[in-house]
Amino acid sequence: MQSLSAQSPFAQWKDAELSYHPLGPGTHSWLVQVNRGDEYIGYLIIGADHNGAYQLNEYGNGPGGPYSMNLLRQSLKSLTETDLSSIDKLQITPMYEEPLLAYWRVRSSTGSEACIDAFTGDPLPAEVANGSWKNKLHSSTNSSSALSLKAGAQAITLSAEPFDPYDDLSWLLPQQKLSIHNVNQFTNTLNESSRIVFSATSINFAFGGPLAINGYQSWNPSPDLSHPIMYAATCRTGLSRFVPLDRLLSGGEFYRIHP
Repeated sequence: MQSLSAQSPFAQWKDAELSYHPLGPGTHSWLVQVNRGDEYIGYLIIGADHNGAYQLNEYGNGPGGPYSMNLLRQSLKSLTETDLSSIDKLQITPMYEEPLLAYWRVRSSTGSEACIDAFTGDPLPAEVANGSWKNKLHSSTNSSSALSLKAGAQAITLSAEPFDPYDDLSWLLPQQKLSIHNVNQFTNTLNESSRIVFSATSINFAFGGPLAINGYQSWNPSPDLSHPIMYAATCRTGLSRFVPLDRLLSGGEFYRIHP
């Protein structure tokens, strides 16, 4: 928080109020909501690595962060008209699973179950509830590094204004696919192309994708790492979301949108 609030886009975070909410059970993750007065101005999602140490799974700045109660109420209203009966007693659990899947698990007293995207409020595929989607992940996706909580943030580098990947679908053409497999290729391509899209095809929902990538933020390495940790910046309805680049590099492909 101290490191981020020193950056101009996060200046409002200085001395902001924080609230902590477990995401689970069994996921060892927590949502940290950043509030100023009654306004929700940002968030962090803290998780645990394979050694049990804390790590920063993702963070975001601006309105429209995950797990909004207003969004949940709207989604539940539409659910009760379809999948669940309005008279069911619902058990609602906020969940977070790597690589970047933020959702609510909704279970009824009759055994019905549905999952709701915590960013968009959209219903998620049935494979989220039964976990079968994890078989489609590349084996390296879950082992990629995220930030330990001992590092310092460097300035944000933005290459383009926020955009919607659905506004221009030319990136779906085969010739728009990019060869990006490491940090240098990512930064060089972004500097040249300005706007790129990340897509994990059949499991885009696990990344909140497709993601409109328009920048990045790097963090100084902690003592156990010799290189900076990079977070890709993606934009959606006023929210700047920062996600570990390593998870994108191992989880899907990047595509070019021409200016």
